[in-house]
Amino acid sequence: MINGFIAALLTILFLRFAFRKFYRFPNRTEHDVASFLAPVDLGELMDLVDALTEEIMWHELEPRELRKVQLKRLRLLLEYSHRMRHNANVLQEWGAYGYRRRRYAQEDGIKSCSLGLVKACRHFHFGARSVQFDLHVKFVKLKLFPTGPVPRLSRVRRIDASFDLLFAYQSIRIAAEYLSQAYGEDCYQSLAKTL
Repeated sequence: MINGFIAALLTILFLRFAFRKFYRFPNRTEHDVASFLAPVDLGELMDLVDALTEEIMWHELEPRELRKVQLKRLRLLLEYSHRMRHNANVLQEWGAYGYRRRRYAQEDGIKSCSLGLVKACRHFHFGARSVQFDLHVKFVKLKLFPTGPVPRLSRVRRIDASFDLLFAYQSIRIAAEYLSQAYGEDCYQSLAKTL
């Protein structure tokens, strides 16, 4: 039984790796970034994980209504975390391509900015996976146990002192802006509209 479980897990991991390799965009240039980014409304995202907003909801809503509202907010936060991870993938592919192209060339700003973007995206991915897993667990608990406690989304955004979902995504956006400025004003203007 254990061998079957391990074999199934390894098969799933292999298929996931093969799927990502097959669908990745290996040579993503600066022209292939803006149109592939998913929209993320940072104002709405901040509202979803705001502790004060949740505190007001806890005092003003009845338990049944609070559960409904929090379930919708949880679904929306899952959607935003999915979009942010997608955007991080797109930007990481762009940064990796820019770094590979200039790996042995002299520093022109693009090389160091590309490396900074790749590092920011990797940091985001590690933490965002944990946040998404925690959100999925909370969603399942909320659906399966209707009398259980309602989770607070403001506590989900931080894993520990080293990772905050919003700050990590903001660092990706800043690194992408620096890289787009290194490519020129046209690239910066194009990316600034979508980021």
